[in-house]
Amino acid sequence: MANFQLDTLQYLLLIFPLISALLLYLYRKALPHPLPGIPHHASSSKRLTGDIPQLAAHKIATGELLNWFLAQTHSLHSPLVQIFVGPFRAPTLILNDFRESEDILTRRTKEFDRSPLTTAFFEGIIPQSTIGMPSHELFKEQRRLWAGTMTTEFLHSVSAPSILKSCQELVELWTRKAKLADGAPFQADKDLRHMTLDAVWALALGSELGSLPSQLDAVQSVTSSSLVRDEYGAVVMPEAQPNDVAAAAATLLKSLDRVVTSPFPSLA
Repeated sequence: MANFQLDTLQYLLLIFPLISALLLYLYRKALPHPLPGIPHHASSSKRLTGDIPQLAAHKIATGELLNWFLAQTHSLHSPLVQIFVGPFRAPTLILNDFRESEDILTRRTKEFDRSPLTTAFFEGIIPQSTIGMPSHELFKEQRRLWAGTMTTEFLHSVSAPSILKSCQELVELWTRKAKLADGAPFQADKDLRHMTLDAVWALALGSELGSLPSQLDAVQSVTSSSLVRDEYGAVVMPEAQPNDVAAAAATLLKSLDRVVTSPFPSLA
């Protein structure tokens, strides 16, 4: 028994330094590795989550996301900065310079491809979508399928009428809501999302999603006297339940909010 205990202790004494060294190696590997000469937040480079806590806090506080990236170029006083979006990931560069951005996007597409971060945002939700693909053969094949939608003829004959129709429906909906509100405010941001979804759906698939018309139907039969106000004094308008397709599309869009603020986008 004494020999067994001694052997076990010797084994633990031998394996403990190896485990400790492995954990230390993984920890250092997971930490951000800033690119030399590019401004960054020093405190973010010393934690596994990098800039994710600040990004998540900004999203919760403001409901916005993209303006946080722009704000980093101002806070670090540089048109080019780097941020860290989680363990085991290379730094993400943020460029806030129109001329350089235009040069990259229009003349240097063979030198710059979609970043792994962009792919991670979409691969868990729409893994076969062109927007999240690097420039491999499948991407090129898919791009040939929708290349025609970028022509001037398509934009004039298909895209513009679809967008115009959705805008007219939005104006009609807001006209009705404004009449019901009788000078009081009402929530309008959801209607903008309905309009955008209807327009994009129509020009991409050639069918009607019907989000805005259903919202218009919901307010057609109500009267001003039947409406209530919220704690801020805004009139609460009735909302129609989206159909299954519209609800599914909205779920996918909402999922991106959680994905882009996670240190593990694919898992999120």
